[in-house]
Amino acid sequence: MDGIMRAAVFDGSDKLDVRNIPISKLISKEDVLLKVKVASICGTDLHILASKGLGGLVPTNTILGHEYVGEIIEVGSGINYLKIGDMVTVSNNIPCGYCDYCQKNLPNMCVNMRSIGVKENGGFAEYSIAPAKALYPIPKGLPIEVAVFAEPVSCVINALSKVKISPGAPVVILGAGPIGQIFVRLLRFMGVGKIIVSELSSYRTNLALKSGADRVLNPDKENIEEGVKAETGLGAELVVDAVGTLFGTALRLVCSGGTIILFGLARDFKGEGVISQTDIMLREITIKGSYISDYSFPVALRVLKQDPLKIEELISCRLEMSKINDGIELLRKGNAVKVIVYP
Repeated sequence: MDGIMRAAVFDGSDKLDVRNIPISKLISKEDVLLKVKVASICGTDLHILASKGLGGLVPTNTILGHEYVGEIIEVGSGINYLKIGDMVTVSNNIPCGYCDYCQKNLPNMCVNMRSIGVKENGGFAEYSIAPAKALYPIPKGLPIEVAVFAEPVSCVINALSKVKISPGAPVVILGAGPIGQIFVRLLRFMGVGKIIVSELSSYRTNLALKSGADRVLNPDKENIEEGVKAETGLGAELVVDAVGTLFGTALRLVCSGGTIILFGLARDFKGEGVISQTDIMLREITIKGSYISDYSFPVALRVLKQDPLKIEELISCRLEMSKINDGIELLRKGNAVKVIVYP
């Protein structure tokens, strides 16, 4: 397909450059050309901009955007299971299938991982190229503004699949950004007990309560450890660090025998202080790291189709592509949770 499209491009600065560029052409017979219908801004996009490319991981002049929905308008010659007109969402991290980790059934650890919208062009554009194996058809009747949440929801589902949570168990979520909000909603759906959230932003605090949190503590104004112990007695059975820098805090909040999920990614790729190995040993704390999704897209789409999460409530605003940097600023200031972008 020939022509020019509008795209939001990472140019090495802390803002995206909205420019006109040629529409990409199919390279492989397994490629698909999508007309992007909707995309959303992720915290990873903010990290890329703040770090000027994650230390060189993100090439300059890459189109960002890895949470998006598109309509298939062209398919490669090797594809017979997708057709023009299909609406799909994109699993942006694509394992090679043959490295040692892929062979060990750990595809999210793949050493040759392709990453659409991070290492190669993504969905902040009018059109996008993606390999067919990365595409998941959207269930009939699922709105595109809900389907666009498939990627972050699949990542949270992957994290929660690693732990056993007792019904009625108290839980703490550190951070009420998009991922923290999804954790709250999924855990409430799963039937846990009291959900306590730590958050600074008043906007995100109010939304966390709407998402299902029983109490939100502001660490600038309250002693988080005292607040959690007052609500739970012994501490939380599960603590989720959705920020990426609060491992030490999580250790102080989890009860003996409990579990910590480390999910968030720190901007500097570093966490919090020195961790006491002895404390983890004596209290038999289980630590689970969770990185991206692990073939959990089908489950995410099924959950979104059933609509127990009311996930569209997390949408703070909807913008045209030309206003994408306005949405980025809202997120940086904590005055939004999810910003939806229309090409």
